[in-house]
Amino acid sequence: LVRIGSTTGLSQRALREALELGSFCERVDDGVAWARAAGIRSVPTFIFDEKYAIEGAQEWEAFQEVMAKLGHEPRPA
Repeated sequence: LVRIGSTTGLSQRALREALELGSFCERVDDGVAWARAAGIRSVPTFIFDEKYAIEGAQEWEAFQEVMAKLGHEPRPA
């Protein structure tokens, strides 16, 4: 994991330290709790404006539909 993270420019030392200390465990747990409370059961799930969700792998048109509901012009695929 440290090696992969370092390919994105992150510090190997800082990554290893964060993993060993569990520096972000609480944030991850909070995110999981929020997702469960919101009823999210699929990965990926895309949340738009805290009003709409697209669960799982969907066609481009599903995203265009949600964006139209939010008042945005559709973009070409």
